[in-house]
Amino acid sequence: APERALLAAAAPDAPARVTYDAFFQRMQSWVDDSMVLMADTTIALYSAAELPVNRRDGFIAQAAWNSIGYTTGACLGAGFADARRPVVFTGDGGFQMVCQTLSDVVRAGHGTVMFIFDNQLYGIEQAFVNVEFFTKGAAPEAFNLLYGWDYARLPEVFRGGWGATVHTMAELEDALETARGNTDRLSVIALKIEPNDITPQMLKLAGA
Repeated sequence: APERALLAAAAPDAPARVTYDAFFQRMQSWVDDSMVLMADTTIALYSAAELPVNRRDGFIAQAAWNSIGYTTGACLGAGFADARRPVVFTGDGGFQMVCQTLSDVVRAGHGTVMFIFDNQLYGIEQAFVNVEFFTKGAAPEAFNLLYGWDYARLPEVFRGGWGATVHTMAELEDALETARGNTDRLSVIALKIEPNDITPQMLKLAGA
């Protein structure tokens, strides 16, 4: 598909700051068949759908209803159903709705990796309500603004696992290395994304 060109292999000169595009370029070579990829209804959904998956049951998303927060809860069931490691891509808005699921993930001893796109915004809703926030610098709707959390400390709150806050691609590399070896407990990686960052796929879907 033409969209796959948007997720070419990561280049050595990847931008210093974490963006959706740079993150998913890196994911192209980080994810593998030992994982079940789970993409929430977020700006990142359609980028995640372009990641390499070699098994029919290797990718989970709620494509019909598009309920935000679904994969945070669903990762618990996926961890019980399959020996493969759940890897979740979720927005901060959806995650905040069902964050208490992490308590059960910790209790179950699942090695889930939770990537949270922390832009303090209901980004996918903002794109559909007024995409000019992303393209022309328009003000966001007040009802789409989120109160920021310290997501990396949630493993401490729930008494299990490990967390990191990532601003740059170099910090992402360190976090990925730690998460790769942290197979028997929760990893929470908060990705500090600029609020007006958006993927080409979402711009197209929003009619920009």
